[in-house]
Amino acid sequence: MVDLQTQMKLFSNRLEKLQTELQLMKQYGINEDLLKAYLCHNLKISEKKAEQIMKCYEDFYSNFIKKGMFDKL
Repeated sequence: MVDLQTQMKLFSNRLEKLQTELQLMKQYGINEDLLKAYLCHNLKISEKKAEQIMKCYEDFYSNFIKKGMFDKL
């Protein structure tokens, strides 16, 4: 059985990889439908869950950018 710390490290690595891949797809203008299909396939989740992840990621990204802008002002 895998201990909790190993599971957390594996999960963290998977999230980091997913975040990097999402940034690359967004940077090069990948169609959102393709991104949704990619998430469904790789994470083995429903289309609804993929949409929630995409929305959550968008919200986080926009809030992060806004915070960075306010900090620089």
